[in-house]
Amino acid sequence: MEKLPSLPHILVKMLEVCQDDNADFQQISRIVAQDTAITGRVLALANSPLYSSASSVNTLERALLVLGTDTLKTLIITVAVQQFFSNFGKQHAAYLKRFWKQSLSCALLSKSFAALTNFALPEQAYLAGLLHNVGSLVLQSQFPERYHNLLESMADSGELSLIQAEEREFGVNHCNLGAELLASWGLDQFTCDAVRYHHESLTHVRDAHHLVKLVNLSAVLAEDEALGDNNSFLAADTLFGLTVPLTREILLQIQTEVGRVAQSMGIDVNDMARESAKDKAAMQKLAEQIKNIGLLQNAKDNLAQSDSREELNRHITNTVELLFNVNAIFLFDMNGDSSELVYQCGHYGKQTPEAADFKIPLEAQRSLIADSVLEKRVVSSLGDSAQVSSLSSVVDRQIISLSGRKGILCVPMLNPRVNTLGCQGVMVLGIDEEYQENKLQLLGLFAAEAARAIEQCEQNALRESSGGDAFKDEMESRLREIAHEANNPLSIIRNYLELLALKLGDEHQAFGELGIIREEIDRTGQIILQLKDLGKVELEVSGEVDINAELTDLVGIYKQSLFLTHGINCELTLDLALPSLTLNRNPIKQVFTNLIKNAAEAMGEGGLIALSTSDKINHNGREYVEVVIADNGPGISESVRENLFTPVVSSKGEGHSGLGLSICKRLITELGGSIAYRRAASKTEFKILLPRKVKR
Repeated sequence: MEKLPSLPHILVKMLEVCQDDNADFQQISRIVAQDTAITGRVLALANSPLYSSASSVNTLERALLVLGTDTLKTLIITVAVQQFFSNFGKQHAAYLKRFWKQSLSCALLSKSFAALTNFALPEQAYLAGLLHNVGSLVLQSQFPERYHNLLESMADSGELSLIQAEEREFGVNHCNLGAELLASWGLDQFTCDAVRYHHESLTHVRDAHHLVKLVNLSAVLAEDEALGDNNSFLAADTLFGLTVPLTREILLQIQTEVGRVAQSMGIDVNDMARESAKDKAAMQKLAEQIKNIGLLQNAKDNLAQSDSREELNRHITNTVELLFNVNAIFLFDMNGDSSELVYQCGHYGKQTPEAADFKIPLEAQRSLIADSVLEKRVVSSLGDSAQVSSLSSVVDRQIISLSGRKGILCVPMLNPRVNTLGCQGVMVLGIDEEYQENKLQLLGLFAAEAARAIEQCEQNALRESSGGDAFKDEMESRLREIAHEANNPLSIIRNYLELLALKLGDEHQAFGELGIIREEIDRTGQIILQLKDLGKVELEVSGEVDINAELTDLVGIYKQSLFLTHGINCELTLDLALPSLTLNRNPIKQVFTNLIKNAAEAMGEGGLIALSTSDKINHNGREYVEVVIADNGPGISESVRENLFTPVVSSKGEGHSGLGLSICKRLITELGGSIAYRRAASKTEFKILLPRKVKR
């Protein structure tokens, strides 16, 4: 696995995304899905004993979910470093370009034909297409010279097929080798068979499994000469009844898409026979990226050794001097409400008395220093003199004067976790000439590391000042990490729902239910995100809430799930005159969900849940809307009723926290309402009163 190579162009893009704190799961997965070698590593790791579950991981999306973003980034960086020092890409750039183009073309064709022919798992077809030639990559990486000579001799003679030539030279062909490799990663038999038989003749595969036929056809069409070969189009007709014009149109679309992707990656697919200027530039960028990774790791280790903010400031300024030969540097921190930048330190991490009173408002076009933070980009005062003189404020000129240099370079210290701007502050460097792009990239990466180190330093100081409650801080940090990772699968689930809705169409009877599920996923994401800011109270924006509609939607969901499996009937008695209320929708839905779910689970098998609404209920001289959720279950025991709305051990058995009713009580109270329980005539009732706030 460590020898399977990737195009340097792909590795450069992957490393850029991995080093971007704002990059999301989908951005990373899109690039991974274009490369056979990285995809192979991901699948092998996801199916390894460290991560694997009872069932094998057969799609790239599932594998990425199993590993998580952090593991994926580490894997990509490891692959890039290993390949750079193996020197493979420099020697065999032409082969890797051709291999990449064919693999991506086959993957996209397989997915397109899968959708067109109603194959149930188009993502599996994409994966099989992407990996169809992985055996060839193995032979090329293990025996680079021998395999290169084999391909050259075949091109000259044309006597043997590729399969025959490989078996004569190595005792194995790339089809069987690739299939065995996929099997060792834990992939299912049909995916392995699709790889094993992608060079089989049309006669032999016409009765094979759907996936085998998809990849076999796509592999033929992915060849460079496919457009001029009528036999490939006849194969589409024989296997799937696709007409020649339709197949040709799909192939042209895929070729255009591959060309677009290649252009975005800087891959010169028009010159496949040799290493082009773009290929050399990609290798240079990869070398720069690898060097940056090493430098940043060393800098990160140095920053982590700081015991105080003063020591951290010295480490930051000293590292800037070592990496960039700059000894004039000023650090500005963001103040508490993100309204201004406050001077922190100057040369060599020491306070500069002349600059101690600098406070720079965070307003656009007031200073270059503030603009760099607001625009989240590196800003230089050097360049066109007329433009600089018109943009530079007096505070910029004063900092330039204090630096003793011709200009300043403002580098924002980005950290999406710290505030609404996602910025810890700004480093201002005194410079005499403009910086090259590669240096600016490294500067930005180091500034982000500095921002994280400052955040950690501040958290440590807060821990010490609050009595060293390390466990609480660690738990809050862990909850923030969980909230970040949990939203990745939610995002993917939502994307699949969008795809399903598109396939079904808005006329399908399930279209409305899909909309409800999407809303619930979004609400779950919002609840999870609250974990990231445990110490902050954020006011939600009130909106129009239709209480009757919310109850109807929830009953619609539970009728097809919880009620169905428990044999429960549900009655809705709704006051149709009920107006929409001006309230926060999410707390209302959470309360209704908890109470209905509690009632169903408490009754066990069978029973009745009754929901009702009433308008203009007078209580203590004020008007309320009443919602009653009742069931004919066994009720709540006397011991539990004594502490009904406080967090206690649940009476519903293992798997229940006992927090549901306490959460309901808190949410209703925050909305200005009340909730009460009563047991009467073999019926358990929860009565909710909501303030009758109606938009005028």
